[in-house]
Parts: sequence; C-alpha cells; structure tokens
Amino acid sequence: LFRSGAREALYQDARRLPDRVGQHIDEQAFHLALEEIWQLTGEANKYFDANAPWKLAKENNPKLNEVLAVTLEAVRVIATLLFPFTPDSARRLLAQLGTSPDGGIAALSEPLPERTLPTPEPVFARLLDEAL
Repeated sequence: LFRSGAREALYQDARRLPDRVGQHIDEQAFHLALEEIWQLTGEANKYFDANAPWKLAKENNPKLNEVLAVTLEAVRVIATLLFPFTPDSARRLLAQLGTSPDGGIAALSEPLPERTLPTPEPVFARLLDEAL
C-alpha cells in the first residue's frame, strides 16, 4: 500500500470530504454527514494498519513519515468535521495534532505544519468488559 494509489486515494478522499459533509449538513441530513465521516475513518484505519508504522519505525524505514503524514491529515479532517457533533472529543483530538477547531472547515485548506507532536492520549474512555 505504499504505492501512490492507496496513499493518493486516502488523501483525495480526505480533501473532498468537507464539501460532501457540508452538503449533507446544509440539507440537514446529519446521518449522511456522519456516514461520510465514518467511511473516511474506516479508510484511514485500513491504510494505517496495512502500512504498519510501528514496524516501519523499528526498521527505520523512510516511508514512516509519509504514512504518518497522510494518516494525520485524514485524522485532522475527521476531527474537524466531527466538531459540531462531538465538540469536546474533537477539540481534544485536534489539540493532540497541535491545532484547534477555531478555523473551521476553512482551516483545512492549509496543511498541518511539521512539528513534534506530544505523546498521544486516549480521547475516549476505554470500556472494560466488567463495566458492561
């Protein structure tokens, strides 16, 4: 999946998503907006798992930065678009990317600047079987 096709498909889907979600929100079809967001979430997860950045890091593979950059951009788009639905969680996720929802969808036109990110923290509490 390092071939440019998988990377480019995920990147292009992330770039087109704000317009598609915006249309659904304008039509008050919030369930369709969320379906679009979850679809990109699934694509990003598949890309991340298939490229196994944890293995790339152990191998000092130069593709690591590319995989992380594409994945982080997809996560930024997802979190920005989820902000109206889950503001606290989206804000925490964006903060871990070194950004905020303040610029809204318009901020997505600018790429994330290169920076060292803090150690990630869980955004959602983990459910344990015994809690169910």
